[in-house]
Amino acid sequence: MAQGIIKVKLQTKPKMLQGWQAYQALTYETKWKPHVDTAWNEYKSAWASENPDKKAPKNRFQVMVEFMKVKYTEETTEMK
Repeated sequence: MAQGIIKVKLQTKPKMLQGWQAYQALTYETKWKPHVDTAWNEYKSAWASENPDKKAPKNRFQVMVEFMKVKYTEETTEMK
């Protein structure tokens, strides 16, 4: 019975976050989560009323990403 060898990289560099991703990591839970929840619920309701038999094209994560990108662009240079 032959055994294979698994190659594992022990030291991998973490990926650099984009600006909006770092902003999201720092502010989402404390500042933006309720706003994203509201935006998601509004999106779902609007989609369901206009397209009752179809699945919404965006999921909650996509709505959150769009929201956070907008909020990041509106931030001060100092915060960025």
